[in-house]
Amino acid sequence: MSALPKFESQVGDEWIVHRYPKVFVREKTSGADRLKIEASQEGTQTMLLLASVLGAPFAALYVLLVPRGGSAEGRYQSPWMSRSELSDLFERFASYWDQDARHHIWLFSDPDRATLVYDQHNVIFAYGPIEDYIRVLETSGYSEAQALAFPAPHTHRYHVAFDQEERDLVSLPGWTKSPLRKGDKW
Repeated sequence: MSALPKFESQVGDEWIVHRYPKVFVREKTSGADRLKIEASQEGTQTMLLLASVLGAPFAALYVLLVPRGGSAEGRYQSPWMSRSELSDLFERFASYWDQDARHHIWLFSDPDRATLVYDQHNVIFAYGPIEDYIRVLETSGYSEAQALAFPAPHTHRYHVAFDQEERDLVSLPGWTKSPLRKGDKW
C-alpha cells in the first residue's frame, strides 16, 4: 500500500499533505519542560529513536479518539514491555500510526519517568532527558527552532484500510481499556 495522508493543510482551495520541517522547540509547561517535535514522516521511528536513550521497562498507551473499525473509543494500556517487545509493537503498527489520525500513541519509561506522546497532528511531545533527546534528534537531522508553525485550517484523515489494525491493536493480549479523559482530544 502506498502512503496515505494522515494530516493535511489547506493551500488555496486544495488540501495537501502537510509536511513540517525537521525541527523541535523547547517548551516550558506548568510541570516538567518538554520538547515539541514536528514529525511529518516516520513519527513512529522518531519515537523509537527518542526511546533509545530511555531504559526499559516501557508501557504504551494507545488513545483511540475516532474509532472506525468497530472498536470503542478509549485508552488502551499495554502491560510492561522490554525494549525488544516495544520495537516489535512499533514496527507492527508503524504504518497505521504514521498514516491514520484516529489516535495518539504514548510511551512511558519507568526507570526514567519519561513520557513520549505522538499525536494525531504528527507532533511528538517529549518529557524526560531533554538534552539526550536533543542529541539524538540533531544526529538525525533535526534542528532547534524558536517556534513551530501549526497549520490552520487543517484536517485529519481516517482510512478504512487501517480498520483491521485498529481492531488488532485494541485486542492485544494483556492490554486494559479505560475511558477517554478530559484533554485527550485537542
